[in-house]
Amino acid sequence: MRILRDEDGAVTIEFVLWLPFFLLIIAMVVDLTFIFMGHATMSDATADAARCWAVKSCTVTEAIARVQAEGQFAGVVPVVNPSFTNGAVQLDASMDIGELTVLGFFDWGDNVSTRVVQLQEGF
Repeated sequence: MRILRDEDGAVTIEFVLWLPFFLLIIAMVVDLTFIFMGHATMSDATADAARCWAVKSCTVTEAIARVQAEGQFAGVVPVVNPSFTNGAVQLDASMDIGELTVLGFFDWGDNVSTRVVQLQEGF
């Protein structure tokens, strides 16, 4: 009857059953962290470059180069589209989510993007 009451290894079986779920959650958190960090880096660089262009401290070419240099994250360089209408400077930047993720859990073929609009000074 000792065999029926022996509970050695019960915790090990529970651990083995739950471990894949915990690892999956941790991996998804890592992927989301990379996506959010890439977006934040790109957004900050885009805002800085738009301000530089709006106050005429740099040209549009220099603003694009600045976003691409400062806004890259994990080797992914943002795609930048500038425009100027009615005295407003606009920079749109985007990155592919699939290139930002480490493990590919959130690779849906979408982009993270940001748009910054600044009124040009002295227009």
